[in-house]
Amino acid sequence: FFAECGRLGFSPIASLSFEILDQHCPPEWKQRASDGSPALTGWDPPSSLLSPARVDAMDWLQQAGAAFVSLMKEAEVPVRFQVGEPWWWVFADGRICLYDSASWAALDFGPAIPDIRQPLNTAQIAMLDAAGVLLAEATAALVQAARNAAEPETMESLLLVFPPTVLDPRTPHAYRANLPLGWAAPAFDRLQVEDYDWLTAGAEGLRRAA
Repeated sequence: FFAECGRLGFSPIASLSFEILDQHCPPEWKQRASDGSPALTGWDPPSSLLSPARVDAMDWLQQAGAAFVSLMKEAEVPVRFQVGEPWWWVFADGRICLYDSASWAALDFGPAIPDIRQPLNTAQIAMLDAAGVLLAEATAALVQAARNAAEPETMESLLLVFPPTVLDPRTPHAYRANLPLGWAAPAFDRLQVEDYDWLTAGAEGLRRAA
């Protein structure tokens, strides 16, 4: 595929997210809500989301990123590696999935946030900030693993974010966990935005504010 892209004059981007098809995801790797429910997307069949605090899950993700980069090098196309929509999953009912055992331990067993749409206290806000630090560390390690498999100075790193979720006005503190300060320049070479929910709804004000 990469070689064919090169032959046609395209510059492909290898994108790797924190999602795995749920039926193939080890239970202990999954993000979980405070009630123990695993993070599940709305796809059919659903994907689950990998916990940024789970070392073996992140090791696997880094190996996958390095493998994609190696394929791009073999195909002699520019190495462009995207971390696609890395986030802590938030269910439609406001449950944020910070509570798998590894994450909760890394976050010092912080307070439960049963509904991120509701007003939060100081301790809950601090936990979201700490979760953002954990996510930024996980994405930085993934980018570094990809760079190690490439010629570091020639790899372009890209970040894809989904503002309709991470900057949803109904969840005003979600950005603390899902758009962390650790992503500020120069963490990535390029920011990419996927906001089709707002685009198709004509929500120009939300798009511009984001």
